Amino acid sequence: MTSALKEYFDRLARVKSEGKLEAIYPSSLKGGDESMSEGLRLMRVLIADTDSALDDQVKPEDRVVLDSEEFWFDGSDEEVMLAFDVQEAIEGHNVMRSKVVDKEILRNHGTTSYLEPIRLDDLKIVKVEIAIF
Repeated sequence: MTSALKEYFDRLARVKSEGKLEAIYPSSLKGGDESMSEGLRLMRVLIADTDSALDDQVKPEDRVVLDSEEFWFDGSDEEVMLAFDVQEAIEGHNVMRSKVVDKEILRNHGTTSYLEPIRLDDLKIVKVEIAIF
């Protein structure tokens, strides 16, 4: 796991343990659509499953749906996501989710049920601009 990703999950665990609900980013990374611009950029994309049902059941690195290598890109922010096969990554991640017991249903109903498949809208997407030219 990269140091930036480890920092992200360490901060995520800290925020969750303190009961805060807020978006967090590694301090070394810029995030959010307002910081993105068109032009030649060195980028990286991270997509993570932050579902609290995964807490204490999977390793932090298993929450990562997609962790791109650094890449050069000169398109718009919308076009960045077209550079990856996100659907294939989500399908692979959902295989793992289908094996994780939904503890809330088990606790409330006494029935073993597994997590539902996740959709892109439910994931945390971080587009990182490493350099802009």
